[in-house]
Amino acid sequence: MSAAELEKEVSEVMQSFEGKELVDLEDFVDRLKSNTYWAEAGELVVKELMYLDCVQVSFSARYA
Repeated sequence: MSAAELEKEVSEVMQSFEGKELVDLEDFVDRLKSNTYWAEAGELVVKELMYLDCVQVSFSARYA
């Protein structure tokens, strides 16, 4: 995914919450599920990316 594609996806998600002071977690997750990159990549790829992100954060927190 290019930087421009990422910016487009982020803009679309954030526009759906425009004007709201607080965002409900379920609304946020539902909106993320409609992300075109995630939809095209497939559930397994998304879960792998989430797992790798968690591993990286855990490792960084331990050695920071």
